[in-house]
Amino acid sequence: MNNVPSSRINYIAHHIRTLRFHDDAIDPWFTGLEYVNQLKELDIPQQSWSQYEFENACSVKLQKRLVRTNSEGLRGLAWHGYGIEFQPAYFDMEDFVGFKQLTFLQLHNWFGGEGLLARVLDNVAGTVEVLQLYLILGILPGAFNLDDQADDAVSLWTAMTSEEPREPRRLRRLALPRVVTLKFTVEGGNGGMVELVACCPNLQRLSFTPFREADAVKVAEDIEECGLKNLRSLTVKNEARNLDGVQCAKLLQSCMEASKEPTTSIKTAVRTPGHGEGGRGLVKINISPERLENEARLVSRIVLHADTLRSLKLTLCGAFEVMPENFLPQILYQCHNLEVFQVKVEKVQFDLFKALGPSSGPWACRGLRKFIFSAVEYHIPELEIDEEEEDEDEHGVGALSAGRNWFRSWRNKMNKTTDKTTDIFLKFASISSTHPVMGWYKHTSATTRMGSRSQAFETVLLRKVFRMLKSQDLKLLEMLIWNGVPYERSNVPSEPIVKIRLGDHHQP
Repeated sequence: MNNVPSSRINYIAHHIRTLRFHDDAIDPWFTGLEYVNQLKELDIPQQSWSQYEFENACSVKLQKRLVRTNSEGLRGLAWHGYGIEFQPAYFDMEDFVGFKQLTFLQLHNWFGGEGLLARVLDNVAGTVEVLQLYLILGILPGAFNLDDQADDAVSLWTAMTSEEPREPRRLRRLALPRVVTLKFTVEGGNGGMVELVACCPNLQRLSFTPFREADAVKVAEDIEECGLKNLRSLTVKNEARNLDGVQCAKLLQSCMEASKEPTTSIKTAVRTPGHGEGGRGLVKINISPERLENEARLVSRIVLHADTLRSLKLTLCGAFEVMPENFLPQILYQCHNLEVFQVKVEKVQFDLFKALGPSSGPWACRGLRKFIFSAVEYHIPELEIDEEEEDEDEHGVGALSAGRNWFRSWRNKMNKTTDKTTDIFLKFASISSTHPVMGWYKHTSATTRMGSRSQAFETVLLRKVFRMLKSQDLKLLEMLIWNGVPYERSNVPSEPIVKIRLGDHHQP
């Protein structure tokens, strides 16, 4: 909404339960929302630079007032600091007291050094279950060691960093026993953020973006040392593109070793239900190795979780030729519980359909529901249809089978190049949301625009994909996403053609 009178908002203020601002929504001179005090969810995004060309005291006061007056009833808070880029806001401890029901907390663009972030999290440790921290600066190693004798953050920081002799203080590690989902990023100025993993003994889902290789190694050590037995999902976003298969393999190995008795851990009586002692391993893996060094080790660590693994997403950032042809088959032939399999690569330089075809054996994942594959550059196979391939599609639809023999004779006679031979495919209809190929339809949400030659290649490749999947007899497969375009499978048989002649009362 824009330009709504404050009186109108205040009139309905007691009905508002969810409040989500948009960029530039907080006008520095806006005086509404005084009586909004029954919120359950509050989302305050970053305001643009134009807000800070003038006095922004009203904007800051409005944000702080909304947080404080709704603290008792808030269940979800996403607060982008009222600072600007590279000038993060400082935490005010009075903004983070009184929370009794807060289960979701997202903080973005704050300065959390000098013990500030540790004190904020300590205030909400009794309720928060989902914690997301992005661009929190000033977090140095040891920042999550609390000194209960310190009166404020400054004395805590002085006690931790001063070199002057003093009486030893008893520090305690921050404990977040209820946090089951943790997401954070590591920037150049907050290398100590990785230590937050060791503060969450009942963690189930972990997603982080490392800044350097040492960050991933530290997380792996903490996972194993603290014995995070409940960890079921691991996502590593390799935005800096500095992690290879070795670091990813170490993380996967640590997740498996975490099921053993920890050497040191946070003692807590809180147990997170939902996972028994059996079934060791991760349910979801999402990793992005930049280089596939020692790919055999990475495959073996993925297969370690075969008994529990349901979703596997691999984003290979480097050149694809460094990966041997049997990399993907080793995973598909051993991870028998996979339901979602996703691979994104830069380049494919071998025939994927032969590597994953029936000649190599049946896939172990008979319950696969989604198969997702994407490549920037793809090796185009020979544009010919083997004699062993079926002439007729399922449901009687043949986008390429018509005129196949004529095309072969024409190609052999004219000896055309690959680029020119694609012109012949323009005579055949491509797959669409209403025209199926081998029982597959293009999803109605797919709005890709391709040239005629691209459509011809798409039809050829898709038929090879469909045959590959059909040969594996994946009866539960529902969705195929090929190079970003979704296709859905239909098990509804096509209606037979009905011929009616004028004057007849029967249908042959």
